[in-house]
Amino acid sequence: VEEKNADKENDCNLKFKQYLIDQSLVDETWFESIEKENQQWVHQATKEAEAAPYPDPSETYLHVYEEGGRQHG
Repeated sequence: VEEKNADKENDCNLKFKQYLIDQSLVDETWFESIEKENQQWVHQATKEAEAAPYPDPSETYLHVYEEGGRQHG
């Protein structure tokens, strides 16, 4: 628990969020609306992924590594 709290105190994202609020650049309502929008986006993407058909097993190992492109040497 102590380690988790220490991590929160040093979290650059939380510090930046507080800085933006302290500077009156945004308010908590703005962050809440962004969070809600992100949750909706993730929910929609999850629904689409779950509804998508399973890929053909014969394609399992296709595009695992980068193909083509400029050769370095």
